[in-house]
Amino acid sequence: MTPKPSVVSYLSKKETESLRDMSLGQRVRFLRERMNEIFEGEYSIKKVVRRIKKRGISVTTMALYQLETDRIQSPKSLFLMGIAQELGVSMEFLLKGPGRKNDLLQLEGGESDPEELEEMLKQPTIRFGLKALQHLDKQDIQTIMKIIRKFVMSKDFEESTLGGSG
Repeated sequence: MTPKPSVVSYLSKKETESLRDMSLGQRVRFLRERMNEIFEGEYSIKKVVRRIKKRGISVTTMALYQLETDRIQSPKSLFLMGIAQELGVSMEFLLKGPGRKNDLLQLEGGESDPEELEEMLKQPTIRFGLKALQHLDKQDIQTIMKIIRKFVMSKDFEESTLGGSG
């Protein structure tokens, strides 16, 4: 699969800076519309939704429209992952804009290894959409690894693995 071009590479410095002051919905709409202009209609709401669905992510044109018009305040992470992938940006960029750090990246220090993530996702209690994860960039994989590590060290994980199935 050919990597998606990043919308950021097509933005002027002024446009990039303006993203900082936008809401999540405004940012998504601006970036999608910019890509739609550049790629002559290939980033219409319907076409973006169709490509996200092909990745196995449940989304509707209405949901994307509602996100872009700030009617959805807390979208599901897989939905955002699909949008980020389509626009060629990280989820951090999508959520926070340029130059801002995502709080999730602050969970633990250290580097995350994509192979380690894949190995952890083979565990039945953690498996949650490996298919959707295969298109993430290194930074998104690191963020997910940190969240999974925190969960694995939690009491909830211990109870789910030691409790048995009945």
